[in-house]
Amino acid sequence: MRPRATLFAGALALYCATLAPSLDWADAGRMQLDVVLGGSNYWFLPELSHAPMDGGPFARLGVTPWDHPLYIVLARGALLVPLGSPGLRLNLFSALIAALAVALAYPLARRLGADRTGAALGALALAVSHTFWWHAVTTEVLALHCLFMIAVISLSLRWLEHRRVTDLRWLAFISGLGLANHVMLVLTLIPTAGYLIWEGGGTRRPTMMQTTAVIGAFLAGFAPWWIQFLRVARVIGLGPAFTAATWLPALPDDTVPHALAAVAINIVHYAGYLLYQFTPLGVALGILGFATLRKTRPEAATYLAWLFGTHVAFSLNFPFEDRFAFHLPSYLVFALCIGVGATRAIATVQSGTRRVATLAALGAAVVIAPIALYQAAPSALRAAGIDDADLGIPDIGPGGRARDGLAYFLNPNKHGDHSAERFARATLAKLKANAVVIAPRPDLEVSMVLRYVQVVEGVRPDVYVDPLGFVAMPLMPHVLAVKARTVSPCRPFYVPTMTARAYSAEMRREFRVFPDANLYRVQPRHPSAGTCAEPYQPQTLAQVIDAVLR
Repeated sequence: MRPRATLFAGALALYCATLAPSLDWADAGRMQLDVVLGGSNYWFLPELSHAPMDGGPFARLGVTPWDHPLYIVLARGALLVPLGSPGLRLNLFSALIAALAVALAYPLARRLGADRTGAALGALALAVSHTFWWHAVTTEVLALHCLFMIAVISLSLRWLEHRRVTDLRWLAFISGLGLANHVMLVLTLIPTAGYLIWEGGGTRRPTMMQTTAVIGAFLAGFAPWWIQFLRVARVIGLGPAFTAATWLPALPDDTVPHALAAVAINIVHYAGYLLYQFTPLGVALGILGFATLRKTRPEAATYLAWLFGTHVAFSLNFPFEDRFAFHLPSYLVFALCIGVGATRAIATVQSGTRRVATLAALGAAVVIAPIALYQAAPSALRAAGIDDADLGIPDIGPGGRARDGLAYFLNPNKHGDHSAERFARATLAKLKANAVVIAPRPDLEVSMVLRYVQVVEGVRPDVYVDPLGFVAMPLMPHVLAVKARTVSPCRPFYVPTMTARAYSAEMRREFRVFPDANLYRVQPRHPSAGTCAEPYQPQTLAQVIDAVLR
């Protein structure tokens, strides 16, 4: 059996054994909802239900940076497989993609100079790294993103070796597909373009026909995105569509000394994440591998350094709670260096017996030790008095009993974890008739799992779940308080937690808040007769996008 096939089979077996069984928390629940709906979940809110669409497939699929057109289209195909629940099928789709990425990391490491053993160790280091494994067993787009990233790096190196225009066309096509999956691929394409121009500057320029073919290949790959962009622009106008598609979160505007201190803290956090992925020996092998490339393949070392540095600079400053996920592309680059470093380490040992012992030690450190670490970390932290709140993990339900946050986020093994599905079903069953659940952005995952069960199982259509996804964060406390004043006197009103920054002290003073139906019930302290407002008001999509991007 060839190494690639062996790595694919081994990685797939690992991911299937640790696969999330159905509905999942965090961003996975949102992606599962998007795939089941065949579009972006925010377009299915009652506020926008009247928006004119063209009636074709995927008409409600958006192109904001958190939309992923290609992934939604491909994952809809996974739903056709008659196996288990929709959530299971989508999680299995991620496992297949991730196993394929592991298999293709092997020949890429070989192209960089790793021998068979070293390349296999590098691919396995990627396979069992915490964040890659975590995304391989849940419905997430980053496994597919890594697959495209591997293809882009491989084709770039191959084109510089052989100078075949065919490779350049394939590179353009794959780049377009990757961008249609996740716009973050631009962080790979910018260093790649610079690298190709720098290293290929002495070659003959392509003809006009060849250039046109390359541009056409890119546009063909990028079609899932630009077609959707034109469809969105037809509904809301070109200006709002462009604004939505190019939106980026604002970086902190603190003073320079404070910002520098924050960056320093983020660098320390990243170093800790890196050690958690690969163990200290794995990190040492990655550094050794990069140093080796500097001597043997300086141009490739420069390319990988650009890729690594660009992604780390972005993810260090990403101002959202799920920053750890955006470190993943840099881990991919580091795993390739581990393959080269393992080759160098093994080559320094001459004795056959010592080589076997060295290989066993490296395999244990790079592959076995991380698995044991992930299993032991949650219990060890709890024993040390560290809980979810200490690590910034949001509670789910009163007292945080609905989910073991440490185990969920620190251990990628999701086998048998039905907590999201169990929580959503139990909560919907307990909610009062015609209840309104308002889940501001910090509690987005609660709203997504509730809406998913509503859609997939067709239960409790009387319950209105509003994620307040289109409200700018500084306005969130005010908007939430207004909704509580106007809706709670006439409909049962719930929020997931009272610890997020979206809940103001004013709201606490004005309302009585108590645990109920796995959430928190909000009731006016001094009810007054008045006109009850609907929990939502119809809006145009342009108005909604303008509100969130202000």
